[in-house]
Amino acid sequence: MLTTLIYRSQMHLTQETDLILLVEKANAENAARGITGILLLKDNVYLQILEGDECVLEQLFSKIKQDERHSQVVELMRDYAPRRRFENVGMMFFDLNKLQNR
Repeated sequence: MLTTLIYRSQMHLTQETDLILLVEKANAENAARGITGILLLKDNVYLQILEGDECVLEQLFSKIKQDERHSQVVELMRDYAPRRRFENVGMMFFDLNKLQNR
């Protein structure tokens, strides 16, 4: 069943290049698993919307909760949807800090 999972966390990355590499790796892995979604960054807080098979999302979310780079991981919503909102996107990333400064 197509599931939408939204969570927030604080992520501790030392350099912007670490974040770029993380997004690139997640794009490839998410595409292989049939997961789509977006990742938003504001200050040091991340909000991620994930879409995919419920079992696959549960496995991924468990991995995220155990990842030492994340802290204060909170599931905000889990819902079922008839279709994807973010088709053909492994993980689109938006740094709201940079968008705000424009």
